[in-house]
Amino acid sequence: MNKRVRKNGQAMVELCLVLPLLLLVFLGGIVDFGYVFYNYITLQQLCNDTAMFAASPYVPVTPDNASGTSDVGQTDQAIKDFVMSHKPPSWEMTEGSSTTHNKLAVILPPLYKTNDGLAYIRRVTLQYRSPFITPFWQTIAKATAWKEGVPLSSSVAFQIPRNIWGSY
Repeated sequence: MNKRVRKNGQAMVELCLVLPLLLLVFLGGIVDFGYVFYNYITLQQLCNDTAMFAASPYVPVTPDNASGTSDVGQTDQAIKDFVMSHKPPSWEMTEGSSTTHNKLAVILPPLYKTNDGLAYIRRVTLQYRSPFITPFWQTIAKATAWKEGVPLSSSVAFQIPRNIWGSY
């Protein structure tokens, strides 16, 4: 006698066992990608605002500078203070150009003078490592170069406006 083994429901049972795990992996990837993208947009906007501030010729009035303007923009310390006051609360600052997990680095290269010598350009570079927030992708990242998060970097340059009332 020949018995037939029915396997009609086998594929559905296997799908029911594997599908929740696959959905968690994909959903976690979508969440982590969205978080990294959010951090990149935040970093880019912060860098843009910082470079615009750095190129501002209006500085505090001091006994040495009664006009309240500067041909070279803001000081490095004023720029770092601006970043500190405008960064998201969960981001920490670090000194130098090396970033570690959840740390923001401010890099300020020297002023660049244009070829005609009439203007200065101020460049600001910000670096940040965006951490993974889902446990699955944190575990996967430990086996890669992204142990401390996804490295993000943004660089913006602005020309310091010249005083049109001055003599050239």
